[in-house]
Amino acid sequence: MTVLMVILGLAYVVLCTWLVLIVLIQPSKGGGMGSLGGGSASAAISETLGASQAEKSLSKWTAWSTAAFFVIAILLTMLGTWHERERNDLDLGSGEAAAVTPAEPVATEEPGATPPASEETPPVEGPAPASE
Repeated sequence: MTVLMVILGLAYVVLCTWLVLIVLIQPSKGGGMGSLGGGSASAAISETLGASQAEKSLSKWTAWSTAAFFVIAILLTMLGTWHERERNDLDLGSGEAAAVTPAEPVATEEPGATPPASEETPPVEGPAPASE
């Protein structure tokens, strides 16, 4: 289980980096981050694929990358929760197996019986007189 979480975690980091790059490469409509650095990345893609084809391709890649991002995020959350529950069950034991049994039986008193007086305990006398 831990190996699967590590693999998914690494894929998640790579996918996050890829998603950031894809979003930054897209040509901006308002002169935002897409034109950072002279827009050379989007210009190179536009020259290779054509302007409208490049925008469509980048939009599809962004949509698929975003979907994969959310799927991996949900999988990591579910696996982490399941792993934590499994770990807690191992630490605490499960249900009846976790019940603690006393090492020695506890003596029970009969109703109405007075406990025996201890020889070590002196008898209690009334309150101490107030000094003036």
